[in-house]
Amino acid sequence: QLEEVYIKGEDVTVNSTAFGSMPSLKKVYVTSGNANFDENAFYLTDDVTIVAPAGSKAEEFAKANGINVENN
Repeated sequence: QLEEVYIKGEDVTVNSTAFGSMPSLKKVYVTSGNANFDENAFYLTDDVTIVAPAGSKAEEFAKANGINVENN
């Protein structure tokens, strides 16, 4: 079961339900400050933490959607 995902590269887009219904997913590491997430990217996935650069779009997305966030 998938517990961690690493998203690398610039200008990455994570589409709707990309990580939907993945109860085992705990951490999503984002290396790019320009990663964009659809509002339903984590549909029915609870207790996930996004690890992203401070001030990044991924951090903003996490905070706006009640997702745990840590800075890397």
